[in-house]
Amino acid sequence: MKEKILRTIIFTICLFIFVITVKNHLNVYQYNQQVNLEEKSVSYILDTIIGNPNKVDDSTIEEKNIINYEMIIEIPKIALKKGLLDKYDKDNNIDKNVTILQPSVYPNEDGNIYIAAHSGNGHKSFFNDLVKLELNDEVFLYYENQKYSYRVKEIKEIDKNGTISLISNDENMLYLITCSQQNKGKYLIISLNKVKEIEEK
Repeated sequence: MKEKILRTIIFTICLFIFVITVKNHLNVYQYNQQVNLEEKSVSYILDTIIGNPNKVDDSTIEEKNIINYEMIIEIPKIALKKGLLDKYDKDNNIDKNVTILQPSVYPNEDGNIYIAAHSGNGHKSFFNDLVKLELNDEVFLYYENQKYSYRVKEIKEIDKNGTISLISNDENMLYLITCSQQNKGKYLIISLNKVKEIEEK
């Protein structure tokens, strides 16, 4: 009787370990598939849609299983290229993507752009290396067949108080926002000037 109970316990433990292992492998597989899709979509948009906008329509995007990003951000210093969804898209969410905050304008409009992402150790910590940026480093936005260039003007940290003030006296600025890695109670805010109005891709 004791041996039967022991065998049952061992079997249950082994089954539990097997299920957890399979689940972890499945999560890693799904994550890798999503990363591949995001990278494929960014490359396709940069190489095809921005380069040849008249050759692509919505049906082409659907056929190729491409994420229809509204804009691409490139930060060469930290080797980051990420797609941004329309600011009103339900998945334009900091827990899922690099996010353009709703008060933002687009690069071809007068006003400021606010882009935020997590930093830390998670899969969605896209701005983890933002702390490596220095004054005069460049950031590029690709939008509607154009490449817009920005240069780091100021790097500062502000206290977390539940909200971030998005009011600025300067116009045509790009603000990159994430949590500070050095001071957990603060946000890291990087302000960038637009240095070129429009540059053909």
